[in-house]
This record gives sequence, C-alpha cells and structure tokens, in this order.
Amino acid sequence: MMCHMHGQGRLSDEQETRIRRRAEQFVQRWQNRHDLTESRESQTFINEFFGIFDIDRFASNIRFEYNIYQNGRKRRIDVFWRGVILIENKTLGENLDRAFEQVRTYLHMLRRDFPNSPRCVLINNFHRFRIYSVQRENQGITISESECASFPIEDLPNQVHRFYYFLNYEHSETIEEIIEKPVEKIIEKTIEVEKIIKEIVYKTRYGILILASSLSLAFGYIISDGQPREYLERFIEVSTREESTR
Repeated sequence: MMCHMHGQGRLSDEQETRIRRRAEQFVQRWQNRHDLTESRESQTFINEFFGIFDIDRFASNIRFEYNIYQNGRKRRIDVFWRGVILIENKTLGENLDRAFEQVRTYLHMLRRDFPNSPRCVLINNFHRFRIYSVQRENQGITISESECASFPIEDLPNQVHRFYYFLNYEHSETIEEIIEKPVEKIIEKTIEVEKIIKEIVYKTRYGILILASSLSLAFGYIISDGQPREYLERFIEVSTREESTR
C-alpha cells in the first residue's frame, strides 16, 4: 500500500539533493546508537528529523507532549503538528504494534478537532519507521489498518520523498521574526482565550462567579502555550459542580 500525500509541487534538483544529503547525515548519526530510549532521546531525534526538511518546530507550532482529553481521561501525544502529522515514539527495540493501538485511541479522541486532524501517522522506535495514512470522512477520523510504508532507518534517504508534503505547511515566519514580536503573539492568544471564555460563560448559569477565576487562569495559561479550551472547560465543570452542591 502506498502513501499519497498530494499538494507539494515538484522540488528542484537542488532541494531534493539537499534533503537527501541531510537524511543520509541523520541516518549516520542515529543508526549505530543502541542505548536509545523514548524518555531521553526522542525529542532530539524528532527535532533532527524535521531538520532534514529545514523545519523548525517552534516556528511551525509543532507540539511535544500534546495533551488531549475525553470524558475525564487525559492522554499525551508524543508529537502533534496540527493538520500535518502525528508521531508516536517508542524505545529502541520496542514492539510498534502496541503503539499503533495507542494512535487509534488518540485519533478517536481528536475527532472533535476534525479540521486539524493529521494527514498521516509516523510510528518509530529510532531504528524502524512505520507510516500510516489518515482518512477524514463524515467528521470522522480513521487510520488505515496496514501501514503505507515500513522501513529501517537506513532506508530513510530513499523514503524521504514521502514527507515532502511537510513543505506545504512550513511556517512563513522565521524563529527570529517570532522572537522579535512577542507582544503580538501574546495579544493573539489573549483574544483566542477571551472568545473561549465568552462561549463557556454563555453556557453556564454560574458564569459571573467563575469569570474572574477563569480570566486569572487563562492569562497565566496562555504564557505556557497550552490548550486553553480543554483546561478551562474542565475547570468550569469542577467549579460548577462544587457551587451546585452548596
């Protein structure tokens, strides 16, 4: 089964050569390491993987340890790039079948965020990659049962074309430009949180009592670049329950 990631026009010979050379360097750096664990090395591994395509995770808003919630349950996705890819890392030698089941759970929990669901899933244990396509139909998100591709890290330079579609989503601003405009970024997040609070307050009859606490939490929370909607919804739910029992 083949993965087809449409939308990226043909790269120039120079771009393809540069990406392939970086992929070869990536392989040389990681293929002979045998002390790799998810907890210690996975974020470095993924940062360098995106570096093959000259993608900076901060500039592209790629999240590590992305929290998702459903019915009071909390799960944590290793790497989540909205609308692009979900990555699940495992320790070297660990069976990837279990990781596949984890990813299916994550996608089910992400169905409320349908427009931002990933186009594909990458599961890896440092030395082996599995790629799965994601289907988005009728407001549902499903993952193909069989992988689009499965290959050892040594074959990455020959498989790197499967990730060319990343270049459609690369952030237009450099990290330096973002650092130079911190006030604008905070204002954007403040406006986002304000909209969320107004929606939540409208839905609860205890909105006036909770609003002051919610605002205080929200302005602190935006600085941590978290997910304010899930956080505030859970806070409002607990606060409302306590108020109703008095």
